[in-house]
Amino acid sequence: MAANRGTLGRMSDLRIFQGQNDEGGHRRRRKASRGRRLLHGVYVDTNAEVESELLLRARAAMAVSPAGSAVSHHTAATLFGAVVPHCANIHISSATQWRSRHDGICGHRYRTALDVVPFKGITFTSPGQTIVHLAAELELVDLIVAAESLVNAGRIDAASLVAYIAAYSGRGKAMALRAARMVRPGAESAMETRLRLLLEFAGYPPLKIQHRLTANGRRRRIDLAWAEYRVGVEYDGRQHEEDDHRAADKVRREELGGELWRLVSVTGRELYSDPGAVLDRVDLALDKAGAPPVSRTAGWERHFPSLPNYME
Repeated sequence: MAANRGTLGRMSDLRIFQGQNDEGGHRRRRKASRGRRLLHGVYVDTNAEVESELLLRARAAMAVSPAGSAVSHHTAATLFGAVVPHCANIHISSATQWRSRHDGICGHRYRTALDVVPFKGITFTSPGQTIVHLAAELELVDLIVAAESLVNAGRIDAASLVAYIAAYSGRGKAMALRAARMVRPGAESAMETRLRLLLEFAGYPPLKIQHRLTANGRRRRIDLAWAEYRVGVEYDGRQHEEDDHRAADKVRREELGGELWRLVSVTGRELYSDPGAVLDRVDLALDKAGAPPVSRTAGWERHFPSLPNYME
C-alpha cells in the first residue's frame, strides 16, 4: 500500500510529518519537545500556528492513507462548513483496497474514481460527491440539513448540487437527489432548516425563508413566514435566554404585533421533544389568521419522532 509519506503540506509554519527512517537508516524520534503526536508515528510541529483540531487530524489521517485518497463523508462536510451529526472518526475514501491500522480513521473504498477538489492544502471529495457519500450514512432530514448548510456555506449552489447528483451514477443517488431537491437556501441555522422541514413533511403550505418587512419604521426579518396570512414561525435559540437578547426580542415581537403578525416561537427542546405540539401551535396561529385548515400528511412522525427526554 503506497501512502502519502513525509511532510503533508504547510500552512504558514504548520508542518505535519511522520517519524520514519531517514536516508541513513536511523529512526528519527520526534519527542514531545519537538512535535505533538496526532496518530501513531504522525506528528505536528509544536510551534505550528493553531488551526482546527479536526483539520489537523484530517491531515494526519491523509499522511497514513493510500496515495490518491481524499477526506470524505462527515469529515469533509464539517470542514466545508456543513452541519452533520457528530462523528468521532476521520473519514477517508480511496479507490484502493485498504484498512487503516490507526484508531480513529474510518476508511471507505470505492470502485469508481472519486470526484475530488483541493481544500486547505489537501484533497477532499467534492461537495456533490460528499453529499452522495453521506446519503448512505444519514437519515433524510440530517442529509437535507447537511446539503442545505453546505449550500449556505457557499461551497456549491443549490441548482448545481441537483444537477451534479442527477448526473451521478451509483449508490446513494436516489436519496441524495431527494435531499438536494428539498434544499432551500437562506436559512441562518440548521435548526431553522429542521423547523421548516417539520412543517413541509407535515403538509403545510410553502413558507418564505427570511421574510423581510418594515415594522414601526424598522426593517425586520422573520425566519419562516406565510406572508399572506401574517403568520411567522421562528426558531428561538439559546442566545435568547440572555437578558439583553430577551429584551430586544420582546420589543421586536411587540412591533410585529402592532403590524398584526402572529409569531410562533419554537425552541430546540420543543422541536425534538414534542413536534406534534409545535404543529398544534402553528395550527392555532393560522386558524386565528383566517387560513384554511391544514390536513397533515401521514408519516411526518417518522422523520420527526417525539423524544420526550431530549435535552438542549
